[in-house]
Amino acid sequence: MATQPQHLVDVLGSVPDDDAGRSRWARAAGGIEAYREQWGVDPEHLRQPPVDDLQHRHWTAAVETVEMLKRLDAVQLARGVDRSLGIEL
Repeated sequence: MATQPQHLVDVLGSVPDDDAGRSRWARAAGGIEAYREQWGVDPEHLRQPPVDDLQHRHWTAAVETVEMLKRLDAVQLARGVDRSLGIEL
């Protein structure tokens, strides 16, 4: 498996083993990295909300996306979904 940058693991957790989870993780990680690149945010400042209004809206949308993905994973695990096959057990 490819190296997982610590700042992404801190926010998203480790890359899941299943294909769907890996895909969601990669999309969220890409969004975080795009945000960091666009606004020049160092990894150690990633969790600090910005002061600028436009940047703050972008940051809020990114945080909401990460939280939504975490809730989706938790619901799937709580229901007993076999994430590798996408079926309920």
